[in-house]
Amino acid sequence: MRNRSLRLGISPLLIACLSASMAQTTVSHAPGHLPTPTSKSDDRVTLNQYCTPSYVVGPADGDLIDGVQFGDINRNNTGANNGSGYSDASYEGQGYTTELTAGETYSLTVQSGPYQPPSGSFEHYKVWIDFDRDLEFEVNEEVFNAQMNVPYFAVSAAVTIPNDATAGYTGMRVRNVYNDGSFTPCSSHNYGETEDYTVLIHNGLPCIPYSLYGGHLGDFISGITLGDLSYQTTAPPVHAYTSRMDLGTHLVRGSSNTLQVVSGDYPQDHYGAWIDWNHDGDRDDPDEEIGLVEIAQPLTPHDFTFTVPDHAKVGYTVLRVRCMYDSPFGDACSFATHGDAQDFTVGVSAESYPCLPVSGAGTVFGDGFSTCTVPGTAVFLGTEEWPFYQLSSEPIHFAQGETTVLNLITGAYAPERFVASMDMNDDGDFDDAGEELASGQSAVAFASLQLFYTIPLDCPPGQHVLRLRAFDPNNGPAYPCDMAYYGEVLDIPIAVNVPNGPCMPYTGNVGLWGTINTFIDGVQLGDISNTGSGGAYTAPYKDYTAMSTLLTTNNTYALTVTSGASQFDVFTAWIDYNDDGDWDDAGEMIDHISTIPGSFTDSVMTFTVPSVPLGEKVMRIRARGGGAPSPCSDAQFGETEDYTVFIETNTGIASHASSTWSARPLYDASVIELTASNHASDARYLLLDAVGRELAAGRVVGTSTLINGGALATGTYTVVVQHGDHREALRFVWVR
Repeated sequence: MRNRSLRLGISPLLIACLSASMAQTTVSHAPGHLPTPTSKSDDRVTLNQYCTPSYVVGPADGDLIDGVQFGDINRNNTGANNGSGYSDASYEGQGYTTELTAGETYSLTVQSGPYQPPSGSFEHYKVWIDFDRDLEFEVNEEVFNAQMNVPYFAVSAAVTIPNDATAGYTGMRVRNVYNDGSFTPCSSHNYGETEDYTVLIHNGLPCIPYSLYGGHLGDFISGITLGDLSYQTTAPPVHAYTSRMDLGTHLVRGSSNTLQVVSGDYPQDHYGAWIDWNHDGDRDDPDEEIGLVEIAQPLTPHDFTFTVPDHAKVGYTVLRVRCMYDSPFGDACSFATHGDAQDFTVGVSAESYPCLPVSGAGTVFGDGFSTCTVPGTAVFLGTEEWPFYQLSSEPIHFAQGETTVLNLITGAYAPERFVASMDMNDDGDFDDAGEELASGQSAVAFASLQLFYTIPLDCPPGQHVLRLRAFDPNNGPAYPCDMAYYGEVLDIPIAVNVPNGPCMPYTGNVGLWGTINTFIDGVQLGDISNTGSGGAYTAPYKDYTAMSTLLTTNNTYALTVTSGASQFDVFTAWIDYNDDGDWDDAGEMIDHISTIPGSFTDSVMTFTVPSVPLGEKVMRIRARGGGAPSPCSDAQFGETEDYTVFIETNTGIASHASSTWSARPLYDASVIELTASNHASDARYLLLDAVGRELAAGRVVGTSTLINGGALATGTYTVVVQHGDHREALRFVWVR
């Protein structure tokens, strides 16, 4: 059983793991020229996080380290035969820290002290660098080993920084022990000296600012609040940069937000905040600077207000907050003599895009699941990497009322809670009535677990996201969008169709959900005028069948389609003339436009309605990133929209055998009562004026449906009712 007390806070080891997992290749910041330092005189705090070695005599007889040279660390003739034998020089200013780049080689020189060992005896020197930042100097992290028997003698060695060294600030230990070469980083001895320094390793991650003194003199961030993110501390940070990707919040594109930053103990520092909206690893693009301010009082809050730009890329990104003593203001990556930089997680979604909660420490302690399959399809294999979120791209289709199962192999931690929810109304939150479909809990590690669930009969047809969330039952989220400190999230887009009804294509790509920039921004045909309706990251299927128009056989019409933000997409339209639930019969494709050369561009599809069975038909329009026209095939990018058209003859009224409907005006209530002799919930109606213009449309509810007549003028009107292949036109007179 793991130590649950460790779970109350983020461990240094976890911070190292989170930092390592964020490695990207998009940007690399090599160490720059060291600016002239600004000095401040205050007592520093002890920063040592490593074991403290001990000596009986220590350096009193001259067994000491008289110089260390390594990059910008430049300590020559600095030995003194006094003290306890251990000194923590982690952030003592210029000459005590250096920047290193993974894969590069540097010269390390160590100089012996004044003691002259007798013949056959030696002063032994070793150096370790904590490359994996786990707060231990391990055997494979030893980078220097030499013995000397001459006073003030310097030995040099080439040190190559491993390519997989964890980025960030870490410790370097230099040790001297007299006449014992078997010593370890923590062992006790009679004679010798140990010195600890700080090195900053860059390995291709987004930049980590370089600082000589860090925040231990009071130049640090004591509080940050943004949405669900709440961070407070009273203690200066150990290092000048800390990855706090275990903390964060969820933001929505276009939303207004307030970021509050609270200053540290020092009374005169600069503070700034940046968010990497386009995920390119830097923070110098337009709108990425949230704000800069000088705070002249200790422990004082300042509010930055900002709006998430519409061009912000959906997904997980990084919020950086910095404290900088130096003036003028620095940027997200610049050098600061004193200061603190903190990185946090931000999940950015669109208004109807599935919320992106922060999973905190994620699967580091074994929370989550090892595998997940939907009947016969492996949709997910567990990950140990930030942001502990996965989006499946496997095309999956289900029908309303269909029952299926999620087969899980749980993670290494137990007990673990698992909840499956479906965002059936595509509002991005998974917390509406009926959206939680199944749940279960594991009792042992790596257990086989099945979550059976049924697609609700009232689930709207379309593409929706099924979310599987794993979390510690004692530290779980109250809602599906809330942060959970332990666990992981898997989103599975599922195309849901009506049983034996029209096909529902699946649209998705690895790491993406929704229309992205390939969407339909407008459709115009007769009374259908749905303009400016598109948007990036919205649901890939839109049911606009409540919008309708009348088409007459053998007449010619112009269908206008407006493209979305992407250029060079393809657009196709169909009408299911024979009502067989597909659009693949001869003559059902209205037109196919292979390329619309521009974003938000109108294109016209001209077509003539053939002599086909009269009545209600479904018109489908698709936008795709490429490929042959297909009304039903799965695609990586795009959007599908369905509309209703009513096919009439040029007489305007279809024949019927006998009357089963009546339309009666109720003037006092300002409604028209449409009554059926039998229950007909699948029928539709159109309200037309005397010249055939559509005034209202809708679906029939039960045997009696009320149509709003409050805006009608005195005159003759027609209600057209379509029920299967049965169609009636009911005329009535409305008197104001």
